[in-house]
Amino acid sequence: MSIVTEDKKRIVLWAEEGEAYASEIKLLERALKNIDISKIKVYSFIADKGFDSIKIMEDIAKSGVELAIRVKETFRINVKHPLRKKSKEGWNKFGRYRYLIESLFGNIKQKLGGVSIKLCKF
Repeated sequence: MSIVTEDKKRIVLWAEEGEAYASEIKLLERALKNIDISKIKVYSFIADKGFDSIKIMEDIAKSGVELAIRVKETFRINVKHPLRKKSKEGWNKFGRYRYLIESLFGNIKQKLGGVSIKLCKF
């Protein structure tokens, strides 16, 4: 779990390694229990479709943070739940910043991967 500040600095708030095929929603629920995001200056919670969960959205909305979770929708099925509608609006507004978070985690994975490769060579 990470945030992007106004000046586009990326900060990791919580990181946890799960089992193979672990539910990312359950990992995020654990993180939200341990972090009070209402005390951090966060404008929006940006996430992809994998986090399209009403429970997650309710927990984040209680903190006063604007939702920007990409919602699952097709041209036949419109978004009905009010939190999902609000999140869709937030995604349209803030979704373009998701690359900042993805690149941060990509860099972390590269660094950790490089370390483990070096350790294996010894």
